[in-house]
Amino acid sequence: MNPMFPVVVSAEPDELKYFLRDFQLEKEEVIGFCRLFWGKYLGKELGLACLGVGKTNAASGTALVALKMQPDVIFMVGASGALSPQVVPGDVVVGTGLLDRDGGYLTQKGFVPGGSWIYEKDKPYFPYLTREITPDRELLKFAKSVSLEAEEKLDSFGERKAKVHFGRIATGDLFVAALKDKQKLYETYDAMAAEMEGVALAQTAYALDLPFLVVRGISDHADDSIELEDPLVYKDTKTLEETLLETKNKQEDPLKVASEAAKSLHSVFQKASFNACEIVSSIIKRL
Repeated sequence: MNPMFPVVVSAEPDELKYFLRDFQLEKEEVIGFCRLFWGKYLGKELGLACLGVGKTNAASGTALVALKMQPDVIFMVGASGALSPQVVPGDVVVGTGLLDRDGGYLTQKGFVPGGSWIYEKDKPYFPYLTREITPDRELLKFAKSVSLEAEEKLDSFGERKAKVHFGRIATGDLFVAALKDKQKLYETYDAMAAEMEGVALAQTAYALDLPFLVVRGISDHADDSIELEDPLVYKDTKTLEETLLETKNKQEDPLKVASEAAKSLHSVFQKASFNACEIVSSIIKRL
C-alpha cells in the first residue's frame, strides 16, 4: 500500500486513550460537537476525532472529518456489545458489513427490517434500500492479514482468551441491555456486535468515496447482566443549557460528572476500546 493519512474516530474521548498516550498534538479544532486533532503517532502523520454518541453525531462528524481533515482512510474504534454467542467480552469484531437496525418499515404485520438508504453517486435522485454497507475489499483484506498477528496483544478480560472476529456489526440509537432484544437482533441480522455509530460513519464514508473500517472491542454481553440506572433525560435543549451553566458556576469538572455517571461500565468500555485500538494501530503501522 502507498503511504496514507489515516484518521481514527470514536464517539467518546475515552475510546481514543490508546492513541493519545503516544500522540504528538500539532493542531486541535472544535466544530459543533466534534473535536479534531492533527499530529504524529509513532513518527507517522495521524488524525484523531471525537464525533459524539449516536448515529446523527457520527454521520455529521464523519462528514466534517472528511472535509476538514481530508483523510485517505478512516477508522472507527470503540466499545460494543456482543450479539453472537461466539463473541465474548475482550474480543474484537472487525466489521465486514454495517447494518442499520433502526431502518425498515412498521406495518400491520409488524416491523419489516430494511437497512440504509443509498443513492447512485452520479444521479442522487432515487433511494435504494440496502441491507448492509461493506468496506473497501482491499482494505478489509489488508486488515485480515494484519489483525490475526495482533491478536496475541489483546487484553483477555472475558471468559476466555480474546479473539479477533470478522463479521457484521448492527448499529442503532438504542442501547442494548436485554437478553430478549439481543437474541432478536441476532436472529434478524446475524450480526456479531451491536453499537450506536458504525453504520452512520459507513454510509457517510461510502457517499464520499472514503475508504473506512469499523473495529469494535466487546465490552459486555448486551444482556440482562448489565445493570443500568434510569437514564437522565433533559426536557429540552434550553433546560440542558441552563443545567450546564449551573454546573460551570459551581466549577464542577464535566468530565468527572460524566465518568461518575458511567462508572459501572466505564472500565470495561475502556478495556474494550483499547483492544479495538490495538488492532487499528497494527494496521496503521503497516500503511
